[in-house]
Amino acid sequence: MNRSFLIAGVAAGCLFAAPNVLLGGPPPNHHHHGGSSGVRLATDIVNLVRSVIEPTPVVVAPAPAPVVVAPAPVVVAPAPAPVVVAPTTYEYRYYNGVQVIYSGGWYWYGNTWCWGGRGAPPPPPRWRPSPHHYRPGPPRPAPRPAPRPAPRPRHY
Repeated sequence: MNRSFLIAGVAAGCLFAAPNVLLGGPPPNHHHHGGSSGVRLATDIVNLVRSVIEPTPVVVAPAPAPVVVAPAPVVVAPAPAPVVVAPTTYEYRYYNGVQVIYSGGWYWYGNTWCWGGRGAPPPPPRWRPSPHHYRPGPPRPAPRPAPRPAPRPRHY
């Protein structure tokens, strides 16, 4: 039973204190204008006079030195030389029964240039065909059969 009286007392105290806590204290007294307003006014006047007579020193920090950024040097490289990929004239011809690229007496056969012309060979072409450079072309014509010999007369 003591416990229930204790809980009821705490609840009643909370109900009476709640308006003061929630509203920020007791209601203001309209008959009393505050006793410290004269003291506050005197303090403000003294501070105003002091700021006129002895102004507070203003600390001026020196401005930081300007940062000078030099532009990066411009390097101009010469233009690369053009690369010659293929000559202006080439064709396809048969070499050892295989259709290959032909250029100026040279045949591209077996991933190398082979001389197929007559006389002393000039230097081979400097360009190399791509490994996928292939043109199937028409099949090689079949050799013609030799003509049949004329029948020989029979001697009986």
